[in-house]
Amino acid sequence: MKKITKTILILAAANLCWLNFAFAQSENISQDLGVSKPMVLPTNPFYFLKEFKRGVQKTFVFNPVKKLELELQIASEKMAELGKLEEIIGQDDAALIKAINNYENNLDGLSGKIKNIQENYKNNSRLDSFLDDFVANGAKHIEFLSYLKSKTNDIKILQKLGEAQDKIAALVAQILAGTESGDILESRLERAFKKTGVNLVEKLKAIGALDKIEEKLSAEEKNRILDFKETLIINTQSGIKTEEIQNIFISAFEELQMDSLSKIRIIDEIKEGAINDDIKSALNSIRQEVLERAQSEKDLQKVQAENMVNEADSLVNELMEKLKNLNLKSEFINLAISKADFNLTQAKNSFQYGDYGQVFTLASAAASAARSALTQVLKFEENTGNFDNDIQNLKEKYDELSERARSMNLDKVSAPEFFEFMKQSESLLVKISDYVNKKLKASSDTIISSIKNVKILLSQAENELKQY
Repeated sequence: MKKITKTILILAAANLCWLNFAFAQSENISQDLGVSKPMVLPTNPFYFLKEFKRGVQKTFVFNPVKKLELELQIASEKMAELGKLEEIIGQDDAALIKAINNYENNLDGLSGKIKNIQENYKNNSRLDSFLDDFVANGAKHIEFLSYLKSKTNDIKILQKLGEAQDKIAALVAQILAGTESGDILESRLERAFKKTGVNLVEKLKAIGALDKIEEKLSAEEKNRILDFKETLIINTQSGIKTEEIQNIFISAFEELQMDSLSKIRIIDEIKEGAINDDIKSALNSIRQEVLERAQSEKDLQKVQAENMVNEADSLVNELMEKLKNLNLKSEFINLAISKADFNLTQAKNSFQYGDYGQVFTLASAAASAARSALTQVLKFEENTGNFDNDIQNLKEKYDELSERARSMNLDKVSAPEFFEFMKQSESLLVKISDYVNKKLKASSDTIISSIKNVKILLSQAENELKQY
């Protein structure tokens, strides 16, 4: 009873600050994207003059990289305009759809231009800087469009916002797929999601944006961001005291201004990679509350349920296709496949009864299970079973944290918990190397589990450093 009362109080407190947060979300988008607050909006009869000025600007920029920089600036200005138009949702939907079309039109044709400069302007510092900016700002566009989707349940507007989100996600995915260097790719992702170190809400928003980007990548390209996302999911959980888990996650998901369906997907992904049962339990209760709210507000309709089933189906098929070419024996992957198959079958069976809430949640669980297994399969495929890349990345992270501790003049006396986490990480890294070098016998599952445990330990160590 006390636990239920406490949960209700937390939800009530979060709802009290909702209006202030929503206002700040729209106001801050201009600042986040590095553009001026819009004065003339697409609903203004003189907006055509603003568009004319933009057209003239583009005409007199001849350098391909500078031209794309201007295109990105204009896209960000139009995103800021959408932010200002949030207040007309439900009042003038035609004007809002016109503004979304205006934003989408600016993105059309950028794919070919980006491909051209990536192929013909290699080793160009200005291009590298532009591509960094595009990934960073594109991620913010995706996040803000998710916020706008949380403000309406109108099918037409949701569809238009979804189309816009798909277009910007595809462009970001194109840049990441065309980034040849793994180090540069990681740097781009870290810069795009640098705010994730601030709080849990920013981490949740980043997972949502990465989901959208991942959808636009081929099976071979997905592995380039899956490791980054896996680490991010671990970071959402580490450093939280057991007694605070329920309160912290409830508050974070209430503050997260995102459509309910995206929230459910994020919850399922974190659950799939949960580092302990307390987190799973907390997320289960939050998931149920989000689902009930989505159903009561009619956020969950046939089209959303159907899309989620199709996504899960695609992921399961992709996973099975990959496994055909790999002689990989893994209880973890087999369990994930069984879970995905069962939930997907149940989702398809429930569809005929029109229970779209049940369909969506079952399909989402299936998709998360399949995605989790696919992460490990792609990792195994890339490393041809030796996991060298994973071990190298973990060693580099270990060295980075060690150097940071030295620069802060920390020792075992002043930071005992940090050094204990580092000691356990080092010991497990040595064991993983012995597994890989055949000095110790181990299954793929053991190695995969050990790698994840090192990630958790290093994440906990990094959280400890933030205390000093």
